[in-house]
Amino acid sequence: MDHDLAVKLAAIPSLRDKLNLHRGFHQVKNDDWTTTRPIENTREAYKQAAKLNARYAECDIWSSADNQLFLCHNNTVEAYCAEPLPEHAKQEVSKLSWDILKSTKYKDGSNPVLLADVLLDLSQTSTKLVVELKDQRSGLGLADFLTANVALVPVVGLVFSFDLEAVVDFAASYGKQRDAPAIPPLALLTEASDFDCTKQRFTTYLDTAVSIPAAPKRSNIELKELIKTYKIGMYIEFSDGLFESTDALVNLREDCCAAIGGDIPVIGIWTSRKTHADVDNVKTLAKFAPFVDFINTDLPHEFFT
Repeated sequence: MDHDLAVKLAAIPSLRDKLNLHRGFHQVKNDDWTTTRPIENTREAYKQAAKLNARYAECDIWSSADNQLFLCHNNTVEAYCAEPLPEHAKQEVSKLSWDILKSTKYKDGSNPVLLADVLLDLSQTSTKLVVELKDQRSGLGLADFLTANVALVPVVGLVFSFDLEAVVDFAASYGKQRDAPAIPPLALLTEASDFDCTKQRFTTYLDTAVSIPAAPKRSNIELKELIKTYKIGMYIEFSDGLFESTDALVNLREDCCAAIGGDIPVIGIWTSRKTHADVDNVKTLAKFAPFVDFINTDLPHEFFT
């Protein structure tokens, strides 16, 4: 890890405390400076994030065939595996047992890691884990896990997903436990191709969307009721219109407050290196920090340039 990076981040606390280290502090594709970093969603990626005193670090979770929650972004481990590829490399991770998954050797010598181990590591630090649910099974599994391990609930900074049903299943199942700590904040991830807050108000989107990718089987009325019931915020993809004005973020916060009945919802921004690699730097992200709670970052080489 570049030790100067921790010093530089400490010098910008107002932004640092909004940054959400995407998949941990990990290697970034096509960025030679990061080749010595751990592979994404590995145990070391979150230990390194904690050493940077990052406020948040994001992970992706699946439930294995035998109901063990583990970290992985893709639905197979093929992209991470060392050669020669194991027989299971191209099989869907949710259909594999944890015994098979944990034997997988990644290119940097690491192995897949259980969510429990990462949470335990971070429980001794100031870094909170942001958990992306990859499917509905992982939502139900996370609810069961946290109700059985209540001491780890405060380590979770946010639970979100592109699948509204996964968020709802987590919230509904967790909410059945009377003595459990307060539920972590919740948010729905959206792509700009589906919802662009610079082109449409959120209230209009909820009223008029014919089919919402995150919940294709839900009516507009059902969608609004779920967002209100479970106080689900929005984690939106960056769009070019935000370069011109941040008013849309103010409006989004206002509309989300109205949608969930007056409470203050979570608002976050994520970006894609494929379409907006130029956004992931301190100068640009600092512009949006006052208006949101979370901002995804890969901390690329050019972050401070």
